[in-house]
Amino acid sequence: MDASDQTLLTGSTWKIEGPDGYAVTVADGVAPNTATTPGRFLVEGLNVGDYTLTELTAPQGYLRGDAARRFSVTADVPNAVLGDVTNAKTVPSPTPTPTPTPTPTPTETPTVVPTPTPTSGSPVPSASPSATATPGGQLPRTGADGQVLMLAGGGALVVAAGVALVVAARRRVRD
Repeated sequence: MDASDQTLLTGSTWKIEGPDGYAVTVADGVAPNTATTPGRFLVEGLNVGDYTLTELTAPQGYLRGDAARRFSVTADVPNAVLGDVTNAKTVPSPTPTPTPTPTPTPTETPTVVPTPTPTSGSPVPSASPSATATPGGQLPRTGADGQVLMLAGGGALVVAAGVALVVAARRRVRD
């Protein structure tokens, strides 16, 4: 039974254990349950003895009760009435919100269409069909300035080292 509004629930399964190793699983509409009302159980023909009723699975969307319910069947009281068992609703776990993956923005790399230079009698090679001209007809800058500076600086160091060696050699000759 729903703990908040007292409506009968279906879909739970129970285990009855009793004397001499007796054990049976009980579910809605499945023998040995002979109750005709969904959400109710009626098990007939139990032998005299002490029994335990344990909830195995709760109805979908509800918490399973952990407490076992004990009852007895006697010659004087062959029908035990256990009353209603309530189940609390489960607290739905929040659905995680997926983190969107940013779509990378493609960068255009300009390509140069070579200007054909006609030579005497030779065919002019054509550029690939996917090549596009750079605005202004100039080659894009590719960082070659840094290489030129490194070469010029290295050359200046070699010249300075050579001058220093010549000066040192002349001093030795004079001394």
